[in-house]
Amino acid sequence: MRAGKPSKPPSREAGLSKVGVLLILLFAGLLAYLLLLYYSAASVEVSVESVRLPGLGDLLNFAATRRLSFDVYLKAEGKGPLPVTLRSFSFRVYLEGVYVGVVSSSELVEVKPGEASRVRATLTVDASSLSAQDLAKIVKSVQDHNGELAVTLDGRAEVVALLFVVSVPVRYDSYVLLGPALPRIERMAWKRASCEAGETVEFEVVVVNVFRSHRLEGLLEVSVREDVVFAPDREARRYAYRLALAPGERRTVTGAFETYSGVGTRGFFLRVSWDGTVLGEQPPQYPPRLRVAAPPPQGTLVVESAWWTVSGRVVTTARVGQTVTAHVRVRAVGGRVEELVRVRVRKDLALRPDEDYAVSTFTVKLESGQSAELTVVFVASEKSGLLFRGYFIEVDFLYSRRKWTMDDAYPPRLKVEG
Repeated sequence: MRAGKPSKPPSREAGLSKVGVLLILLFAGLLAYLLLLYYSAASVEVSVESVRLPGLGDLLNFAATRRLSFDVYLKAEGKGPLPVTLRSFSFRVYLEGVYVGVVSSSELVEVKPGEASRVRATLTVDASSLSAQDLAKIVKSVQDHNGELAVTLDGRAEVVALLFVVSVPVRYDSYVLLGPALPRIERMAWKRASCEAGETVEFEVVVVNVFRSHRLEGLLEVSVREDVVFAPDREARRYAYRLALAPGERRTVTGAFETYSGVGTRGFFLRVSWDGTVLGEQPPQYPPRLRVAAPPPQGTLVVESAWWTVSGRVVTTARVGQTVTAHVRVRAVGGRVEELVRVRVRKDLALRPDEDYAVSTFTVKLESGQSAELTVVFVASEKSGLLFRGYFIEVDFLYSRRKWTMDDAYPPRLKVEG
């Protein structure tokens, strides 16, 4: 038998070849990791979500000290496969287009893949180099736009990944409110400077949304208030208007008010509010307030009688659906009378307050001893029962602040049959 040949040991060249391949693979892996790391840093998206300034008081303090503190809400979103770090950011600050100064922050924030990291930074800008002219321009613009300030931040954020430092451009342009979102009154006026009590006078209110980017929606209310001598003013009537105002939009609202005069009444003025916040009122001078001349008190107007008719026939009951006329005869006693009379047909209700059903107002001028008949027409709408008893008449003498009410009995009150 032949002996086999011994196997040949691996050559030195083969071993070196394997080491070389391994080193190449390690180098390729490291290079791929560094490339992914750089890509992760370069693909980070950084933006300013909002800027908050404390308020108008701080703007006035800024005018005095030339230093302004504000909050910046920053968002960094990772788009790459590896986590990186937001190391710092800095901005050039512009207010109303005027360069104010530079702010910066070095707060470290980890940015994870596919996630958004948010950071709030309180920054203070030193505007000591700002000229008085530019400062006046900023303040005037804010005043003209009801506390709305144009803010621009223009700068960069630094994203770090090992040895890589990537500078990401960031820009923010917006308008920031330094106070409540309210419209401005441009005009509020009566159509006349004076009138006699009992006359109806129109008024006009003009409001404008002076903001450049904020839309306003709310309830505008106009309160007509009675100006009383040696006593607090009191509301005479309120008008409400639901408005939506686009930036820069102007809106005019109107109304008509039936005047009156009582003891100590000087006149009436307008007060305007938005969602419960008072925007302003007319100054105490006459005009612009509405002066009301009361008729001289002389005789007295009294109710002589009151009754009901259907189709011209006096009745004490009516049927549902019939047209009923309420009659009130008044007479001047003791001299000439000029009176504003409101005649109200009211529902006589059980277990709850009575309600007005039909109302008419009359200006009555009579010489002593003369009489006048006042009428209110309505339709009987429901049958008398346990909760609704019927109808009755109530008369208000608005100038003299007196009231007359029909006797609480049936008749003279009106019952309604089905």
